[in-house]
Amino acid sequence: MKDLDLALAEESRRTPTPYFEVMSQRFFLEPGLGDVPIIAALAALPGDFAGSVIIEVDKPSMEPFESAKTSWSWVASTYPEAGR
Repeated sequence: MKDLDLALAEESRRTPTPYFEVMSQRFFLEPGLGDVPIIAALAALPGDFAGSVIIEVDKPSMEPFESAKTSWSWVASTYPEAGR
């Protein structure tokens, strides 16, 4: 699961932009900091879903350790059962 800046995605489609250039502009963000409705997407999974969900940040929008803490904070506050 990735969060991202949808305005930047739209802009890069309007004006074709190389992938690595888009990535350098904080395209991918820590969960909850972008525009992707992650909670709604996960809620759409079937009730008997027994798989794993991976939160992925390709290029942190902040110092890497802060990115990890921010990502985990989002997971823990959104899905408290994940911390058990």
